[in-house]
Amino acid sequence: MQYTTQDTYTFFVQMATESSKFIERYLSGYAEKFYSECHRAADRYGTTMDKAVIDLAVGSLYTYVKGNFKEGYIKCSAALRILQRGGKSLQLATAYQRIGYNLLHQDENEEEYLSIDLKWKQGDGTSLKR
Repeated sequence: MQYTTQDTYTFFVQMATESSKFIERYLSGYAEKFYSECHRAADRYGTTMDKAVIDLAVGSLYTYVKGNFKEGYIKCSAALRILQRGGKSLQLATAYQRIGYNLLHQDENEEEYLSIDLKWKQGDGTSLKR
């Protein structure tokens, strides 16, 4: 990541999003630093959507690997707010799924969890408010 340029940073963003399970499983000790560097590269060269998908990967890391549900929720919610602007997508569905999983395991706000599920089924892109 040290020598990332505008031409090459998209590779790292793609790796962060499409290889998150691999990163979480085999590189978990380095994952936060890797995602942080991806975020910095996206700040320099990317779009808000790039930052959103990286935030989604970080939220997943906090939720699934570190068990830090509050931080995971914060990152996934930040990603969701941006992804909603782009319309329906796999990343948007993933954000809803990760937030729902996170809330379910926090054992908080079952009503909010059910609301997320209902909104997604109805295709409603309203934002989550906590």
